[in-house]
Amino acid sequence: MVNLNSESKERIKKLSLEIRELRNNNASKNEKLKEMEKEIEWSKKELKTLETVAKRAVELETEVSRMQHDFVDEQRR
Repeated sequence: MVNLNSESKERIKKLSLEIRELRNNNASKNEKLKEMEKEIEWSKKELKTLETVAKRAVELETEVSRMQHDFVDEQRR
């Protein structure tokens, strides 16, 4: 009976330690997940900014092309 009690206490101690380790791992993983979510949000904002810049670049290229065409037309007159 004493031996069984001692084994039970040891098992409880071991399981309690495992639970603490699992909780720590879980907390660490949750922290990592939050960091990754922040990075994804930042990347989405960066992508949106780059898309806006690319769109404006196309507009400017079109405007330059139009101005060059107008300039050539004026030179011919």
